[in-house]
Amino acid sequence: EGLQREGFVVWMDILDGCMDGDTLQAMATAVGHAAAVIVCVTSRYKESANCRREASYAHELNKPIVPVIMEPDYQPDGSWGWLGLIIAGKLYYDLSTPARFPSQLAALARAEELEPAR
Repeated sequence: EGLQREGFVVWMDILDGCMDGDTLQAMATAVGHAAAVIVCVTSRYKESANCRREASYAHELNKPIVPVIMEPDYQPDGSWGWLGLIIAGKLYYDLSTPARFPSQLAALARAEELEPAR
């Protein structure tokens, strides 16, 4: 919602109307049309086969990938496997705690990688 208020077009599989028809086709179409892909870094995201497909496809298409940390205990310690490879070396935004959320959301909205998505 915060990014939408900032003027961004947002697609998420959990939003109403985003997953009509075939799931994989809907994901491929969304990633293909995306100016950038925000990866919400959580252990659940890492374990999801569909999230892995989506992030890998974005990487293959050379889409800007912007990691957003959503769990307060995230540590880039090598235990994140494929997700660690996708987000390695990228500037990330930490929305994992209420105290960080406002300033980090504002910084995310100003991210250079997201500029074409406005």
